[in-house]
Amino acid sequence: MEEVRDRRKKWYDKNAIKREFQQEDAVLVLTLNQPHKLATQWKGPGKIEKRLSETNYVVTFDGNQERNKVYHINMLKPYHKRPELLNVVLFFTEEITEPSELEKDFPYMLTDPNVFDFREIVENNKLKERLGDEQIMQLGKLLVKFSALFSNIPGENQSSGA
Repeated sequence: MEEVRDRRKKWYDKNAIKREFQQEDAVLVLTLNQPHKLATQWKGPGKIEKRLSETNYVVTFDGNQERNKVYHINMLKPYHKRPELLNVVLFFTEEITEPSELEKDFPYMLTDPNVFDFREIVENNKLKERLGDEQIMQLGKLLVKFSALFSNIPGENQSSGA
């Protein structure tokens, strides 16, 4: 009997992940009162008040000491707070013609990601070495005509075909 137990424990422990929480960790708690058994809902975030054993923790919600409850570790998962969004608005009283070092390193989004600069394409790809002036003009007209299909992200386009 012990042999079977040891084999099963070894098989279970092979894929088991040891979880552990510290005091004051933020956690979510699995709620049990659901309309049907496959529905899952997480309540929280709560804070770990103390550890009772290897598998049981006391969790409090909203700092309310009266609502402390004991939960098994299988009913808990760590809560990860979302990063806060930061909106920055800059006002300048004088006109700036040269970008500063800070502005050069500052990431920004393109207002329209589908806008491309054909002159930049010609210069960067050395098309003048491979194509004549008339062929470059034809390529430019095709790019403008079908600009709705092209994207600045390699491997992506906006076609709605199957």
